[in-house]
Amino acid sequence: MKKTAFMMMIMSDSSGFIFVNVSKTWDDAQSYCRKYHTDLASVRNQFVNEKLRKMMVDSFTWIGLYRNSWKWSDGSAYSFTSWAPNNPSLPVTASCGTIFGGKWFNVDCSQYWYFVCYTVVKQRNMLKVELKKTDTSADMNELHESILEKVQSETYGAGPEWRC
Repeated sequence: MKKTAFMMMIMSDSSGFIFVNVSKTWDDAQSYCRKYHTDLASVRNQFVNEKLRKMMVDSFTWIGLYRNSWKWSDGSAYSFTSWAPNNPSLPVTASCGTIFGGKWFNVDCSQYWYFVCYTVVKQRNMLKVELKKTDTSADMNELHESILEKVQSETYGAGPEWRC
């Protein structure tokens, strides 16, 4: 009976959000987050938006959104939006994003608000797979590739990197 073994390392990132109840300007909040965490929070989907809404106090709160054709301060893709009615507004001075009640508002970056940082937590998992060939017609290389494709497709949306 032929045996084939291979190992896979799966690394995934998960974000932890930190509400900071100290008032700072957007630039100072960004500097604080980058020094002590990773960056100001980026809101990539409704799940994260709702999570942040539940963390908030009754105040506008800085997130990592800024106007330079609206981007996230960490460079991540800007695709999901949750703008309040009539926002973003036109004044060029209102170039930084806040969240209040799950809706986004653009305001002057020099205002003082609480803010939300995020921290990326790296996780590593090792998976050892041993294949035993009991069927002489089975192609072990093909099976190996099939397993790798399945692991990749199952973990793709969660953000992991994987390698063998």
